[in-house]
Amino acid sequence: CLDSIVKQTLQEIEIICVDDGSTDNSLAILKEYKQKDERLKIIEQANRGAGAARNAGMVLAQGEYLAFMDADDLYYPTALAQAYVAAVKEKADMLAFDAEYFTAVSAWLNPQINSHLLAERQMISAENDGKFLFQLLSCNTWCKLYQRDFVQRKGLQYQEIRTANDLSFVCSAMACAREVVVLKQTLVRHRVLYSGNLQSVKVNTPLDFMTALEQ
Repeated sequence: CLDSIVKQTLQEIEIICVDDGSTDNSLAILKEYKQKDERLKIIEQANRGAGAARNAGMVLAQGEYLAFMDADDLYYPTALAQAYVAAVKEKADMLAFDAEYFTAVSAWLNPQINSHLLAERQMISAENDGKFLFQLLSCNTWCKLYQRDFVQRKGLQYQEIRTANDLSFVCSAMACAREVVVLKQTLVRHRVLYSGNLQSVKVNTPLDFMTALEQ
């Protein structure tokens, strides 16, 4: 994951890594990368979950746009460059792109964009698409880009729940955005069916998605 970030063709980025109370060698790896790349910033905190980690990262962030990465996913080399150029061109509050899912043995495209409903459009908004806004894009945050000023103005925060912590953030951003740019390109690879990631422990807190929907 870190390799895919530091090797982005868009080099003018800050890389904020949150060690959320890890019990393995994660912190040592982060410090090793920080020695080689001055763009890295490390936040250490007691284990509070991905939502709290993302919120902590936002406090420290200074960039024009925000992107949120899961620790086991991978960016394609030009991902941030393509997303940033498209977002800036349209002065977008938010931008969405597509994803490939993968395991240790296979990979497949898993659309994060409803191309059928979108047709040929490249921009959406609550004003124009209110009746089916939440059907147009997935609620996953790792395939989105957000203007930082927009996020601050709207007071958007991730819920500090164990799973589904990005659902409310993403849907709220979609509802508040003046416009959302849709980039119909696959820019990220999302790892699934891995016993060590957050998806694998959803059974422990099965009603988190209800908490998110209520929010």
